[in-house]
Amino acid sequence: MTETAQRRASGGGTGFGRLGAAARAFVAWSWIVLGPTWAADGWLTSYEAALDAAQAQNKPVLTVFTGSDWCPHCRTLEEQVLHTETFKAWADGRVVLLMIDLPKQGISAEERAVRSRVCITHHVRTFPSVLLIDPDGGRIAAQTGYVGQSADAWVATMSGHLESWDAPTPPAVASRDDPAMRLTSGNGPPRR
Repeated sequence: MTETAQRRASGGGTGFGRLGAAARAFVAWSWIVLGPTWAADGWLTSYEAALDAAQAQNKPVLTVFTGSDWCPHCRTLEEQVLHTETFKAWADGRVVLLMIDLPKQGISAEERAVRSRVCITHHVRTFPSVLLIDPDGGRIAAQTGYVGQSADAWVATMSGHLESWDAPTPPAVASRDDPAMRLTSGNGPPRR
């Protein structure tokens, strides 16, 4: 075996030797202790962070309540809808994505309590449940369960819910041509 092959086999020279193991341990520790804010594919995992993003962007929050390690319908919804290009294209620019996962294993008691409070706040008792939540935390629409709709049909249903939402109008920004915005010197007519 060549020296390069031996280094690769032992993890040396690839960044996955001792330093790689330390980095992986730190990532695992921070994930467990600090809790992730982002899940895969742009999904937030923090309710507060999702509401902050929704307020900043003036968009509703599409919230999926799931049980990733015990709910077969949740996994099917993810595979047949949420991981499709149809869904990703629809969601991009329309909603803030939030995933509230309550697995049987793999999260701390503290994180389970935080996520359970979100379920209680929004009266979620069925998994999967999908809620459209306005930027202030109010419910726009809810859908419980998943019965195998195609991604196109599922997205069309959510689009209908979004059409019924009366998004708050962002505050108007004054134009330079607005007479109220013209500067005056105090003695004369407004300057242009």
